[in-house]
Amino acid sequence: MLETRQTIMNSIHGHIKSRGGAYKDWRIGVCAAEDSRAIEIPAAAGDTLLCQKTRSPEDATAIMAYFVYIYDVIRDKREIAFEGCDVVYLYKAVSENVQE
Repeated sequence: MLETRQTIMNSIHGHIKSRGGAYKDWRIGVCAAEDSRAIEIPAAAGDTLLCQKTRSPEDATAIMAYFVYIYDVIRDKREIAFEGCDVVYLYKAVSENVQE
């Protein structure tokens, strides 16, 4: 069974806390499940990538929006169409690319 929005949000909060850094040091985005293995992140981001499959594209978009608008996590610049995007992903940005 897929996780609820709240469970996924709690998982993301825990992931950020365990890896460190401010919320604005992180990038978040959505993609389709079949594209999740091809997410390109900076090599220096290391093991900070987290992918969570959601129940629906609406859940993935809502979770991304929550972190962008409430916690100032930066939306990943990857160009996507939101239809079919049922995975939310998160990674820590490389320090020299972190926006102020």
